[in-house]
Amino acid sequence: MTQTIAGPTHGEPLDRANLAELVLRLKALVFYRGLTSYAPFKAYIRLLDSLSDLDGNEESAQRAYAKWNSALLAASPQASWAYWLAGRIIQSVNPLTISTDVNEAWQAALEYELEALLAAIQCGGATLASFIQKNSQLSAAACPVYDRGNEILASPEEGFCRSYLEMREKFVQYLPFDKQIASTQLLAFHRRYGHGMPAVYKAMHAGPEGLIGITRLDPIMPEDLFDYSGNMDKLTANTEALLSGGPASHVLLYGTRGCGKSSAVKSMLNRFEDRGLRLIEINPRHLQGLGDLMSRIERSNLFFILFIDDLSFKTTDTEYTELKSFLQGGAMDLPANCRIYVTSNRRHLV
Repeated sequence: MTQTIAGPTHGEPLDRANLAELVLRLKALVFYRGLTSYAPFKAYIRLLDSLSDLDGNEESAQRAYAKWNSALLAASPQASWAYWLAGRIIQSVNPLTISTDVNEAWQAALEYELEALLAAIQCGGATLASFIQKNSQLSAAACPVYDRGNEILASPEEGFCRSYLEMREKFVQYLPFDKQIASTQLLAFHRRYGHGMPAVYKAMHAGPEGLIGITRLDPIMPEDLFDYSGNMDKLTANTEALLSGGPASHVLLYGTRGCGKSSAVKSMLNRFEDRGLRLIEINPRHLQGLGDLMSRIERSNLFFILFIDDLSFKTTDTEYTELKSFLQGGAMDLPANCRIYVTSNRRHLV
């Protein structure tokens, strides 16, 4: 018989039996084991351990509560445990989020893990502070609540995909969220939008350390560009061809500095994000990793603009070798779901 975690709603007292079951289940995560590498989650586990042995150990519990809040504030400027944890669940890269074929055993395991994680989302700062006060001699002043709970975030989030934000809202705002519904919707999300950074961010920067999400993104749209209609029509048609699986070309936008080349590319991302378009910005000085990047994105259901801004070469530069190989037909062909968009001040660059 499967145990069920009652999962207290935000601000309600936490039951000792539910606390003991919750910490046990969180320690036994398999698919979402990667959460334990994040400081707020590790501190959360330590805090629950401390609270399960609260009698006569109030000082230790108070320190654990303070360390968890400190880790949360450092990781989440919005100071919301619910939003932070929901976001990490959706961003998780594991065999289940990568797989396109989930059998019944994996489905059951996912539901089991999500049940515990959904309970943890509900069991935030206000609930934990209330539990400490109820089961110890500590006052409310000794356990201030820093966690903003499920308060809707008002900070700018132009860089996040709408699909990701909608999925995160379901985890936070629709509680109690049935584990079967949660697992079904989460798997559908990963099948459509993939996993990791491209599932979360519209635009990313590719560097030696891998992909980094760009949180603040220019919201410019094609119609915002003045006297650019002819060029925009061509750029839009080419981008639509990429999204529809048609013959799409690489693009070179040239012109004087400040004429709107980069803005035109970014406007394509904002126009077609809902159709699965993503942008990966590549530093012109770091073109050697193009092959590895192609291998990572070629099996994705998404479409990618590989954006190289302000490209120019000196006669002694060697960074262009791999780029030239892709453009002119090397051993590794360019995946059908991506094209290279380049801006430059030099018309005869190619």
